[in-house]
Amino acid sequence: MKHLQFFIISKSGYSLLEVTIALALLFFTLAPLSVMIHRNNALIHARQEIIAMCLLEQEIARAKCRSLNILPVQRRVINNAEWIITSEVSGDKLKTVTMVASLFGKERGRSVFYEFTDQ
Repeated sequence: MKHLQFFIISKSGYSLLEVTIALALLFFTLAPLSVMIHRNNALIHARQEIIAMCLLEQEIARAKCRSLNILPVQRRVINNAEWIITSEVSGDKLKTVTMVASLFGKERGRSVFYEFTDQ
């Protein structure tokens, strides 16, 4: 009976050893969970950047086929998310075309290309 009283320090609260073990268990379960959440967010962001680059590549091909007759703002819906592609053309003989793909108001991709016209 004497050896059991060594572990029972107080009946009103937890011992320092119990609190330390509880915090260690909490840390070892929350640390991998936070790493998984961070990796998932990074994958989502990378996926959005890839979609933005594909959209911009398509719009560049369309602009070149149409001799730079492009709309200033276009909307596309991909996986129930609305992408907005803004285009700006500047210059006389050397036209500078800037296209920006944004999702939820945040820029996810930007592309600039040049087109020489002899007109």
